[in-house]
Amino acid sequence: MNRISTENPPEPLVSDTGEIIRDLKRRQLLVKTPFANGFGGESGESGSVALPVLGYRGEPGFVTFLLVSADGRSLTQSESLLLSRTTLDAQGKEADDGVFTLTGLSGDFWTGRITRPREAAGKTVTLRRSNGIWELPAAGWHEIELAATD
Repeated sequence: MNRISTENPPEPLVSDTGEIIRDLKRRQLLVKTPFANGFGGESGESGSVALPVLGYRGEPGFVTFLLVSADGRSLTQSESLLLSRTTLDAQGKEADDGVFTLTGLSGDFWTGRITRPREAAGKTVTLRRSNGIWELPAAGWHEIELAATD
């Protein structure tokens, strides 16, 4: 009988494909696939997290975010993405800040339609690009639908 788990798993624990990494010492879970980038855990002393397409800069604290392709294409080829986030400060209080960046996207212009929080639902934003890096607004959203536009 094959064992599914072990009493002393390696640290960090990395999936066989290298796409999921659980690091108990850093208190982090990372997901890096062609169709999704995700993170949950402590952002560390620097307050930043770097994944292949999605990056985050903010104050140190607890952060969760997930970027997924909404059209079945890889993140770098997609024209429709969904991004959800929760950020907590060092005291554990929800913080509506931190800068999210996207790199390697196709398309010349990207816009976002906020879906959460409810009071901001439907509001649209245009992402700014500098040196191939797209930057989302720091505040005012928890979930946003992103679309490449002509």
